[in-house]
Amino acid sequence: RYTDQAILVCLQIRCLFKLKLRQCQGFINWIFEISGAQITCPDYTTLSRRGKSLDLESLLGDADEEFNHVSIDSTGIQTYTGNEWLEKKHGLQYLRRIWKKLHIVIGDNGKIIANSTTDHKKDDRSQVKELTKNIKTKELLGDPGYDGENIYKMLRKKGIKPTIRPPNNLVVKKAKTERQHGAAYQQNKGYHAWRNKNKYGRRESVENTFFRFKNSFGSKFLSRNEDNMKNEMTIKCQLLNKIFEIGKPKSNEVLIKNLSIGINYIDTYHRTGLYPIPLPSGIGLEACGVIEEVGPDATLFKVGDRVSHASMPIGAYSEKHIMPENKLVPVPDGVSDEVASCVTLKGITAEYLL
Repeated sequence: RYTDQAILVCLQIRCLFKLKLRQCQGFINWIFEISGAQITCPDYTTLSRRGKSLDLESLLGDADEEFNHVSIDSTGIQTYTGNEWLEKKHGLQYLRRIWKKLHIVIGDNGKIIANSTTDHKKDDRSQVKELTKNIKTKELLGDPGYDGENIYKMLRKKGIKPTIRPPNNLVVKKAKTERQHGAAYQQNKGYHAWRNKNKYGRRESVENTFFRFKNSFGSKFLSRNEDNMKNEMTIKCQLLNKIFEIGKPKSNEVLIKNLSIGINYIDTYHRTGLYPIPLPSGIGLEACGVIEEVGPDATLFKVGDRVSHASMPIGAYSEKHIMPENKLVPVPDGVSDEVASCVTLKGITAEYLL
């Protein structure tokens, strides 16, 4: 009755809003009801059963995409143990928390391109071969948890340069292998010298990704079944990629960090629908801010420029806002953020009327 795509969309909504399966069913049925659609959501047992068998291997990216470098790391995700109810009732910790590991690979574009879920006792190095089997890259960056001669040999055999931080306790008297040469360099010159030489700071993108992941979805599984847990992590990784794309400026666009936002009576027209706007949408037309990122082909402004805007697309009531560069006005140094955010639209209106 329901396609795999329908089941996937339901599970994506569940993960996005951190819902239990019954809550997810009720929420989606409510959306159908208010929209007038004569369909119903799959029941919670169907979502659980069908969710186990979804093939999500190609969900995270294009296998033909090539990268200059990728970064690999893992983090802990807490499972449901059944003792949470006892602890809430009696206020005692009954058993140690049980964790699983989420392993991910980040491309140089900032997106998750591969993932796996394992027991918390599984060695990080055991996942390198599986995670990199379909990835085309020139270099792989990893922390000391991925150090090992077998890892170096496997990556070099695939044409990938290993940039893995040597452990501090790895002492080399006579270096013979690539791994030993790297450890000897760090031993003689220090970690910061090794870090600068290998541009190891690029690996911090994977740490940032885990920060965004746990802030967006939390650090606990929603599912309890092993197969559902694995698919849940893949779905969340894909959603994080979607969120990442939404926040990136496209061709001839820039990302602005708003410093001051102007209030205009036209906002009431947008809220009431007197002036229809495409949904979903924020509101707010006027703001002044500084450019944080420039999209492809954008040439009128650069990062750090202070600009104001007072036109579509709306959405100025936000910390950051993506705008076409041809809708922006440079702000002179002598004009404050507050003045720039509130006079731009008024100035345009006065120019038009006069």
